[in-house]
Amino acid sequence: MRPRSRWILVLSVTAGGLVAWGLLGGRPGTVPLVSTPRTEPAGEARPSGRDEPRTELAARRQPVVPGSGAGTVSASDGTPDTRSALAQRLDERMGSFLSPEPQVKELLDFSQELAGLARVDPASLQVERDESGAIRFARGTLLAGDLSGTFLIEEGEVVVRFSFPCGEGLWDRRDLQIVFREGEEASGCQMTVNFQPRADEPASQHVDPGEPRPSGWSVGIAPESGAVARQLGVGASGDAWQIVDEGARTLEMPWITGTSSFDAWLRLLRPVVQR
Repeated sequence: MRPRSRWILVLSVTAGGLVAWGLLGGRPGTVPLVSTPRTEPAGEARPSGRDEPRTELAARRQPVVPGSGAGTVSASDGTPDTRSALAQRLDERMGSFLSPEPQVKELLDFSQELAGLARVDPASLQVERDESGAIRFARGTLLAGDLSGTFLIEEGEVVVRFSFPCGEGLWDRRDLQIVFREGEEASGCQMTVNFQPRADEPASQHVDPGEPRPSGWSVGIAPESGAVARQLGVGASGDAWQIVDEGARTLEMPWITGTSSFDAWLRLLRPVVQR
């Protein structure tokens, strides 16, 4: 995998959409799609021998995100929140990723709990094998109470994704993406929370030029050196949205070294796709 493409992993394509491009080393510009970059964990070796960028593979085969029971919360009109406690806890932890101090450890712990509760919908499971019987790719729907998401396994990389609507305001959707490489244990671990702005409304309606808005954090975790988080952001160039990475904040959390939350997803998915 090229170093630049490790930052790029398409999360969602909204109506009218924003075009994915890598945050690392990229220049901000007017683009029609907000994407989430890959944060390379410190000391993590990149796999070789993969000529095609991951972005193309994920875009070609990634399953459509099903509707989620985690709907919009309306605080302004006093509408009761009918979602489960699980969905409300996830919403709270994801919301912290719009702040300067994201709840990284809390979301990792929640992700591990979610993996223990989730199951793969048998009707959604698709597995393609080569002539020798090895898995080319596998994908399907994940269900956990009133939460639903998707997974994709391809070329040894696992992508777990949950995406929910946000309701009114600047943000259209919020995405949680969990990425790692499979093996005896998960490696190359990354967790990203990214809020997608409304592509059907002018950016100038929500953001003043020269005043970018934080849109989430991407966190890479390496057992040897801990976690490093990089802040994501969007801005306005006239009426168009643009990704902003100049001066992006980074947070070092050397005390977060465990990958147990990623191993929990590996334990859930491995036996399902190997049947």
